[in-house]
Amino acid sequence: MERRVLPYLTLFLVVMAYACGREAEQRAQAAEAKLSQLTEISAAKDSLTREMMATTTFMTELNDELAKVKPAKGSTTNVVQGETVVPLAEYRSGMISKIKDLRTRLDENEKRLASTSERLRKLSAGNKELSNQIAAYDSMVAGYKRIMDDQRTQIVVLTNNVDALQKKNQLLADENTHLTSRVTDMTTFANTV
Repeated sequence: MERRVLPYLTLFLVVMAYACGREAEQRAQAAEAKLSQLTEISAAKDSLTREMMATTTFMTELNDELAKVKPAKGSTTNVVQGETVVPLAEYRSGMISKIKDLRTRLDENEKRLASTSERLRKLSAGNKELSNQIAAYDSMVAGYKRIMDDQRTQIVVLTNNVDALQKKNQLLADENTHLTSRVTDMTTFANTV
């Protein structure tokens, strides 16, 4: 009777060994897939961080340049920028160009941020560990959105300041033209008397 049981026992052991090997292979594949997802999430986070740093650097440079917009009293035509003198109109148009560039970059960053967040959510479906990481990234994204909203507010304020300065500049130019005309008229009148 032991001889009849022995082939069944051997067959049972072979089937069990095969099943264990298959389960280990499935676990290894799942671990590789998880590692691939984590690598992709990390790369996306690094990309977003680099882009935010570039935007922050640009905003710092913009603020530094805007700090130089305060011309000396009585000077309405030129602004000193570093070692060179730049016409005020050219300087302001350059600033408006930089502000528009910043607004465009912020809009592009928001779109990329939204698409990356969506892609990360899809990758982490059903995985608790990745869901926790996504929650952390979502809070970072919310922080970045607050920063971008603050920067948008600053852009609106700066644009309004540039517009106000342009209006003041135009008023001063008109006043200068009017005064020059009056002086010319008075000189002509004084010369004829």
